[in-house]
Amino acid sequence: MLHTWIINISGDIRPDKWQSLLDHIEVDRRNSIDKFRFVDDKKSSLIARLLVKAMINELHPNKNLEVSYFKNYYGKPYFKGVSGIYFNVSHSGDYVCCAISDSGIDVEEINTSMEIDAFKNFFSEDEWEQVLDEKKDSHESFFHLGLLKRVI
Repeated sequence: MLHTWIINISGDIRPDKWQSLLDHIEVDRRNSIDKFRFVDDKKSSLIARLLVKAMINELHPNKNLEVSYFKNYYGKPYFKGVSGIYFNVSHSGDYVCCAISDSGIDVEEINTSMEIDAFKNFFSEDEWEQVLDEKKDSHESFFHLGLLKRVI
């Protein structure tokens, strides 16, 4: 079964609340977050980690489960003591989303100020015609088709 949550993270987080949230994640993840240069990247990473933990605790029969991340040989994260639960996180712009499933999820902010012509070589002629179709918003078509190509 697929469970998805999405959160708008556009608001600011007070410094005292920020520290309180950091206290709920693993030390190695805190250190990774500290290395990000931009505040928005730090916030996306922190909220994504907390979102996954909240979802696992909501969906797992043991509601007081302490969720700890580990990485397998290939670098894919998993939970110690929680078998058969797979997850995927994506964030873009003001949104962070998580899917609890063996399927993935992707969210992408449609940036209408971006020069999409620079990416023409990534598409076939037919695909590029779809992007430029006058009946559709070209930026929306670009991102939609680009996401489909990434998934496949």
